[in-house]
Amino acid sequence: MSGACGPASKFATLIVLGALLPGPTVPVAAPGDGLVTRAFPMAGQGEFEIRFPATWRQDIESSLGLPPTLVFTPPAGNDFVMQMTPFPNRKEGTTFDEIRTMVETMAQDTLKTAVESTLPLRQVEGEDAMGFFYSATDKAPGEGEWRCATQGVARVGGLVVTFTFLTRSHEAPEVRQALEMIRPARHRRAAGADASTLWTLTYPGKSWSLVLDLPGFQSTGRQTKPGGTQVMAGGENPAKDMLVTIYLEKADMPGNAVAYRDRHRKRLRDSPIKKSGIQTSERGLMSMLEYVHRSAMGLPLNQKHMNGIIVHDGVWIDIHLSKSDYVPFDRPLFDAIFNSVRIVQGTNPASEIPTPPVPDPAPSTPEAAGTFRSFTLPGRGWSLVLDALGIAMDKVQPGSPSGGGGSGAEGGRAAGRSWSGSETASGYTLSVLMQTAEKPGDSFVCRDTLWESFREPGASRVRKGGSAEQTSVEYTVPSNKTRDLRLFRVHDGTWIAIHLSKVGYRESDAILFENLRTSVAIRDHPAGS
Repeated sequence: MSGACGPASKFATLIVLGALLPGPTVPVAAPGDGLVTRAFPMAGQGEFEIRFPATWRQDIESSLGLPPTLVFTPPAGNDFVMQMTPFPNRKEGTTFDEIRTMVETMAQDTLKTAVESTLPLRQVEGEDAMGFFYSATDKAPGEGEWRCATQGVARVGGLVVTFTFLTRSHEAPEVRQALEMIRPARHRRAAGADASTLWTLTYPGKSWSLVLDLPGFQSTGRQTKPGGTQVMAGGENPAKDMLVTIYLEKADMPGNAVAYRDRHRKRLRDSPIKKSGIQTSERGLMSMLEYVHRSAMGLPLNQKHMNGIIVHDGVWIDIHLSKSDYVPFDRPLFDAIFNSVRIVQGTNPASEIPTPPVPDPAPSTPEAAGTFRSFTLPGRGWSLVLDALGIAMDKVQPGSPSGGGGSGAEGGRAAGRSWSGSETASGYTLSVLMQTAEKPGDSFVCRDTLWESFREPGASRVRKGGSAEQTSVEYTVPSNKTRDLRLFRVHDGTWIAIHLSKVGYRESDAILFENLRTSVAIRDHPAGS
């Protein structure tokens, strides 16, 4: 192995798309840990930013037909050399699977002159960087040549970076320092350039982040459940007709990802919505579940679904991708996204996906909770609190849907009251009913009694579920093209019924339906109020 990049240089000739501008580097920061951060300008591609030991010498070498290479050497002597060549990525983006394949090809070529019989790949990753590398020993180095090499390729934002580190020993401390240059590397994009396609999600109180690559996806927002026990995010890729929803939630049972995946599979089988092709598999740190919806509301759909489930540090993570009009040629779209999923140490809120205003995890009053609303009846020492999803609940009426139309009271307690509102543009309607219980029993009794009054003609795909605390009915009304969710509770002799309806329901609406379902709570009034 000589001072040239070897296999890395051979690979580099395959993806030449631009050039690093030679010339003086631009200091960005000089931390007190002996490292310096510098940003190297890229031709029309912003800047490539890295951190390296301040004592190392730095130079730029140019080769005909290749972007210039950054070269780092010791302050004296020639015990090592570090070479990095950043290439602008292809327009469609180089996937992590492709990077692995590139490095595997490099390793196979290096094996021809290596002492080792195999060269296992290792992963290097950071907030903006992810790649693979291997280490090899030259079986017959020439006089004055370096015997040990560490080589690899990393995707850094919109760049593909090849790197080679040559030294006298694999145990040299500079090897670790060289790899640490890759982890914090960043691509500072030029003004007006496309934003990074990497999505980052953090969970309250945890020191790690979930990172995945979603090229072409537009965020539909991120929400945190009050109390910080659940983080939800969604997005869509209009060009590919794909949707993504991501949940990070406090684990509610012991077990690994397989246990959570199997529970989800059981729920799918119990669902009245027909699914086909249910399959399970394992992919790295994820347990996978996939299936197909062949039709919806009597219309052909052929919608492919894949869930990647992770259990990490007491948090359950569910990444759900779907695509309508699926054909086998679409499979690489799913594979590329799931293969990009990783957990990285550290959090950087500035890099997270766009976040709409969210309620305070512990509001002092229901009104302080943003989109949360509170509802109460006279004489009660508590309120119903839920996320009204931004819908103005400005229609208030006395009475109940089962015929108790008055506003009379027994012992100072109102017979019933309802609140409702709608958003014409979005097609959402939300209503809340609170009334004196008609008979003793839990939420199942409440649901089964009121459902007879609420049942809509033509309702199909009716699905009932829940627990004694809160039950539900979900259904569709094909004639109205609506999806409906009804929730039922019983508290302190009061029946509670909540109804959310959406005209033109799409799977991207599922995150709001789930947000309502999980937001419902009872809040006792302060003593003396």
